[in-house]
Amino acid sequence: GAERGEALVSCSTDGRVLEWSTKKGLEASTLMVLKRVGDAEGVISRRAAGLCVDFPVDDASTYLAGTEDGLVHRCSCSYNEQYLETYAGHAGPVYKIRCSPYWPKAFLSCS
Repeated sequence: GAERGEALVSCSTDGRVLEWSTKKGLEASTLMVLKRVGDAEGVISRRAAGLCVDFPVDDASTYLAGTEDGLVHRCSCSYNEQYLETYAGHAGPVYKIRCSPYWPKAFLSCS
């Protein structure tokens, strides 16, 4: 539970990253609404579809979110207006992210 520093976080193709609480039943609060980056030409939605999320071992205040657009975003749990960093490199959707347990700034992503 939250008293042990644990949290249940999910992301979805509707672009929302949610943190879930069981204090009063099952309730969700929005950590971020993922937004598309770059040129909006021909884009139907300004939201980016989230496919995966992971937290660095040493920093529970930030997380990484992988999107259908092939980008990985470093996000803050306390600031949801913009990304801390964006990483490009995939030609397709990012299906999985894993933060390194040994090197805090390193992560792997697969597409």
